[in-house]
Amino acid sequence: MVSVTTCRTCSGTGRIAKESCKTCHGSGNKSIVENIDITIPKGASDGLRLRVKGKGQTHNSRTGDLYVSINVKGEQNYRRSEDNLVTDIGISFPDAALGSEKEIDVFGNKINVKIPSGTQPMDILRVKGEGFHNINTGRKGDLVVRIRVEVPKKLTSAQKSILEKLREENGKKKSWL
Repeated sequence: MVSVTTCRTCSGTGRIAKESCKTCHGSGNKSIVENIDITIPKGASDGLRLRVKGKGQTHNSRTGDLYVSINVKGEQNYRRSEDNLVTDIGISFPDAALGSEKEIDVFGNKINVKIPSGTQPMDILRVKGEGFHNINTGRKGDLVVRIRVEVPKKLTSAQKSILEKLREENGKKKSWL
């Protein structure tokens, strides 16, 4: 069996230089440091690969392409679910029972979330069009807000009195939530 490989001495050129090139030291390639501007599209998610034509390694006088993988830094209070931005917010029992409006800071944008009266713990509220851009369609996902009803650990005597009256008023029911 005969196999053909590239000659290591001449790198397949058929010629041997008397002196090595001072720039590439005979390799035929030279390393350069270059800053490249890359436009990351709106809605880019973890693992997205971008191709930059003509900025990769050179082989046999042909320049290849550079591939860049995106790694999105996470935010502590937010997570991504497809094109939706998901977060939890804590509200008081009166806000859950009576309804209210909360302002949420989403990456520097102030977004008002309307909390309807009768909101229950773990209810999900949606604010349309406040999520991430879809990289293919350009449409935006939603801001998805999960409600946590926060119960105070300490109450003033006035707060206790109000809650006792509420309990008495709802005493005939099994649950007042």
